[in-house]
Amino acid sequence: MSTKINLGRAHLLCSDVVPMNDRIDHVREVQFRLPKFKKPPTVSATIYSIDSPGNVIVIWSIEKDISGTETIITISATSPDGVANPFKYFCDYVVIGEI
Repeated sequence: MSTKINLGRAHLLCSDVVPMNDRIDHVREVQFRLPKFKKPPTVSATIYSIDSPGNVIVIWSIEKDISGTETIITISATSPDGVANPFKYFCDYVVIGEI
């Protein structure tokens, strides 16, 4: 899944649902595309669930790829115990940089 976002300022505050990865059921990823930044932006993210009774997933990777006319950011998270769970997780993120 990839979300296309038009950025009008030098920062972005957003929230997305973090779906399960199609290949690995205990990994979740959210990917979004922004206009091209002059250099890799700073990205901060938090993942949480409102229906989980305490199961956690943790961010293990934030990839920033500047190519062509856009910046592609992928936030990956995993269950520390390697076990999938059915809960809905959300990712709040902030992107700061110069376009």
